[in-house]
Amino acid sequence: MSIHIPHLTGPGRHRSSDAVARLRAEVAALEARAVEQESYIAVLDADIARADTQRRSAETAREAAEERERVTAQHLEQAEAFIRQQRSEIAELTYRLEVGVRAETIVAETQPIPTLEQRFEKPPVLRLGASPLAAVTNPGVPVGDADDTVEIPLLDLREAA
Repeated sequence: MSIHIPHLTGPGRHRSSDAVARLRAEVAALEARAVEQESYIAVLDADIARADTQRRSAETAREAAEERERVTAQHLEQAEAFIRQQRSEIAELTYRLEVGVRAETIVAETQPIPTLEQRFEKPPVLRLGASPLAAVTNPGVPVGDADDTVEIPLLDLREAA
């Protein structure tokens, strides 16, 4: 009875040496392939490290952009609050101005003009030189005694109106 091993074929007593040589060649080929795969793994590890560095850089840039966005949002809120405050102040000042204009209009309509009432009181007319508001045109020259006053009769303006 003979045992049949498929890769150990052929006659002779050194059949196992052929199988060992073949297995050694396979081991050498597998070792060469393992070296290639190790170098490929090293390249992939470098790619992973580079991608990780890029990811960290992108995260840092994203965090910086988020911080800028947060600061910009705060500035925008402050500007909007300032604008709201300015608008309310403008509205208040506009209201005050309108109230003041209305009050002045009411006062002007209801207040009598003092010059018309006081204009015809006694003495009705002063001599020009005797007026305290008269300008002295010739200093040092006495004003003559000529009577240059004109009497204006008193009128009752309330009856005329």
